[in-house]
Amino acid sequence: MSEDNVKKGFGKYVWIIGVVALFGTGGLFAYLESLGLQITCEDRVCDVNNICEVYCNVKNPTSQSVYLFNHDDWKITFSPEINEFDLYAKYYGKWRYTNFTKATRFPNIPDDKLYVFVFPRYSTKEFKLEVKLIDTARIKWNFGELDPIIQPYEYIYKNLSKQVPVYTKVCTPTIDAKNVSHIEDCISKVSYKTEYYKGDKTGVMIDKKETKNPYVYVNEKKGTLSESLVPWGNRNFNDPLLGQGCRDYEIEKGVCIESAI
Repeated sequence: MSEDNVKKGFGKYVWIIGVVALFGTGGLFAYLESLGLQITCEDRVCDVNNICEVYCNVKNPTSQSVYLFNHDDWKITFSPEINEFDLYAKYYGKWRYTNFTKATRFPNIPDDKLYVFVFPRYSTKEFKLEVKLIDTARIKWNFGELDPIIQPYEYIYKNLSKQVPVYTKVCTPTIDAKNVSHIEDCISKVSYKTEYYKGDKTGVMIDKKETKNPYVYVNEKKGTLSESLVPWGNRNFNDPLLGQGCRDYEIEKGVCIESAI
């Protein structure tokens, strides 16, 4: 790496130029780790129908600030590919969008400075990634060398339909003796259209594999899948797993299975 790409002075300066070529397959944040920054990032389990929020922290425990200069819009990459996502950094308690370009610099960076982001010494920067999920395929992405995972899921329901009446008003125009047109003799005609709606739950889709069991529950915080082997009524609970999963005595009795996703 040439002196044009990394400048050392009061702090450490990192130029972002063609991230893949400059920093290797680990990307920008993997390179920041080599400078002493500590990066933590959570794995997430998310409903495919919702925006998935993933949180990461970048801690700079060193005595030097790290400044980023961007000559190219840095990209987060996903496998499989995801096109709709946004990255935010916390600034004075509020989330602000950033893509590490001059256009998204924070107000604390003077206009006459060339750097676009700074990790101050002895500080922690919080990041939030918002991803619009495509399907239930497991996703790997490149925030540092942590290999974080996003695992989407989707409950599967019976696809039911019903016929809904559609009323159309039909009027016949008439012409009077003065050759003036009038709308009279209106009648209503009825036709029907098919509307589809969700019926009972039949299972859950995770990583494009379906678990065919209507008595399932995904705990996003714990990252677990709970499957009751008996109907809800036989467990004496109306709410499916009460939002918490299998209970210890149910696992011991073999009527509920809990597994990591």
